[in-house]
Amino acid sequence: MPEKILIVDDEPNYQLVIGEMLEAEGYAVLTAGSGEEAFRIFAEDPGVDLVLTDMTMPNGSGIELLEKTRAMRPEVPVIMLTAHGTVELAVKAMKQGAFDYLTKPYRNDELTRTVAKALELSRLGRQNKELKEALKRRHSFGSLIGKSKPMLDLYQLLEKVAPSRANVLITGESGTGKELVARAIHYNSPRREGPMIAVNCSALTSTLLESELFGHEKGAFTGAGHARAGRFEMAQEGTLFLDEVGEMDQNVQVKLLRAIQERSIERVGGGAPVRVDVRLVAATNRDLKEEVALGRFREDLFYRLNVVHIPLPPLRERMDDLPLLIGHFLAKHTQEGAEPKSLHQDAKRLLYSHGWPGNVRELENVIERGLVLAAGDLIMPEDLPPELQKPLEGLSASSSRRAGDNGGAGAPGVAAGSPRVLSVPPLPAGTGPVAAPTGPQGSGQGAARPSAGALGSDISVRRGADSPSGAAASGGPGGGGLAGEGAFPGGGGAFAPGGGPYSGGGGLYSGEGGPYSGEGGPYAGGSGPYEGEAGAIAGHGGPAGGGGLAGTGSPAGAADAPADGISGPGASRGHWVWKVLADHPPGEISLSQALLALEEGLLSRALESEKGIQARAADLLGVKRNVFKYKWDKFAGGTPSPLAFELAAHVPKGERLGDSLDALEEAMLLTALERSGGSQAQAADLLGLRRNLFLYKVRKYPGLIRRLAGNG
Repeated sequence: MPEKILIVDDEPNYQLVIGEMLEAEGYAVLTAGSGEEAFRIFAEDPGVDLVLTDMTMPNGSGIELLEKTRAMRPEVPVIMLTAHGTVELAVKAMKQGAFDYLTKPYRNDELTRTVAKALELSRLGRQNKELKEALKRRHSFGSLIGKSKPMLDLYQLLEKVAPSRANVLITGESGTGKELVARAIHYNSPRREGPMIAVNCSALTSTLLESELFGHEKGAFTGAGHARAGRFEMAQEGTLFLDEVGEMDQNVQVKLLRAIQERSIERVGGGAPVRVDVRLVAATNRDLKEEVALGRFREDLFYRLNVVHIPLPPLRERMDDLPLLIGHFLAKHTQEGAEPKSLHQDAKRLLYSHGWPGNVRELENVIERGLVLAAGDLIMPEDLPPELQKPLEGLSASSSRRAGDNGGAGAPGVAAGSPRVLSVPPLPAGTGPVAAPTGPQGSGQGAARPSAGALGSDISVRRGADSPSGAAASGGPGGGGLAGEGAFPGGGGAFAPGGGPYSGGGGLYSGEGGPYSGEGGPYAGGSGPYEGEAGAIAGHGGPAGGGGLAGTGSPAGAADAPADGISGPGASRGHWVWKVLADHPPGEISLSQALLALEEGLLSRALESEKGIQARAADLLGVKRNVFKYKWDKFAGGTPSPLAFELAAHVPKGERLGDSLDALEEAMLLTALERSGGSQAQAADLLGLRRNLFLYKVRKYPGLIRRLAGNG
């Protein structure tokens, strides 16, 4: 179909000459003799691709026509034609959005070339609009919103399932949008013109649910004064949605199974079968396979409902959708005529660090509350619910504790080079991360110093490589805990040469006494089974040589000493993440603050390096270009914080963004576990996470899982 050009000139000769020339180029031509006539044609014909108009005309000038067309369809380019004396007006037109202007008389080749350029712009504008619409359709299936991988996978599944007649079982946590998915299936199916009837199976008693589903005849029970059609009949040629189907009584399950098999129902108190043509979509937040195993749900009914299973991801597994969902709920709950509001950056960070146990429903509640309480045009952190303002509140710092046995002599040391996993007993209740006065199986020398910590509950500690000599490593009892003699800067300790990986002076966990150290303690001291004169885990000649981050005897060099529990990019203690954590340990900075700052700093650095070209910056960081834009837009284009610049400066140029974020996250999780004595609740507290979100993050890293499990 040829592109259509509207020629506007009060001189018929110009209309004729220009029209014939453009038609010879293959364009369709419309003509008008005034601005008023031209705008009427433009408004009535949405197929106009270009307007070519004279500047000065009766009944509406070219400038007025330009303003009107731009207001109605800004993607349509306008070319102005002007005489020599009106160049100033042409310049004014360019400022108001005209594509170009030509002075009379003009050369034919100049006119056709300008028209071709303008139409190319028009085509690009249309294509951009069509792509945006296609993208919008792709990111929204019915009322569903999201562009994360779990949601895109869900859309693909729904596109296949919706047109079929198959029964569908939707499972997911409360608040994940099961009814929205059911409606999306219905409205994208051939039954979309039929009714969509929903029943909440948990809201009714067994008797009422049976009557609600199958209907009843007059006099079927007390109070049944007239016959009533049930939901099956009401959903004829449509979709019946059974919400919380796992709560259904087994007597009703029997009748539902028969209705599905026979495609007919019997009303309560009636005998004649009623044929029904209904598609069933069921939803539950229970594990129906487990309910079947426990005898609470019929197995045959489960298989009838579970023809196609659609599991919905919780919000914590699709956090990439948070900006889209926030924008949607802000728009949805902003009152008509009210000024739009947005989230303050600190409030946004709180949303990103929350675990969302209530999923999308909880997020909508939080946004609506924020809009109501916000005093200005920004939703501040104090406008959010208390559990988001203080995400750590309510966490139990306690963990299961087992008291060690007292007494007994220490066992001989272990030669370096023999692989083993050390499962460290937790501290006795009430002691906190400080060692008790008497060491189990040893003659402890008294209470450990408060700075001398222990890893605590059920943490596995792996030995590293053999010491250079292949013989027993020499080390004595610990001289201090995490903050002992030179825990960070020299003298032996967690991140310095000359001592064990967690304590100064060669000790593994704590100082001169207590259940995890001492002259004869089981994990440190002169004759302990894992430390002492032949200690293999820590000490001056530790497993990877020298102990700690910069041990002097590591076979692969000081920077390559392994970090216990780390399996990802930061597996070496010489990795840049450990320099970051030396300056910003957990407790001083939350995990979400660190990750957001690092991400912002790396994005900013890449943009600066590539002269502001996002495509090249995305390639530099190893991310897709649309992902880069989404991430950069998240920071609202503001100036990165000093912390962002500081963290990014540690990362070698050329490292992939995902690798950098994973390395920092894994190292912070490990360090928090070490600092909290192995208590998951305290580690979550240090990182500013809820415990369920902490465990979810730990599961991403096999080394940390093994460490928590204590089974290697």
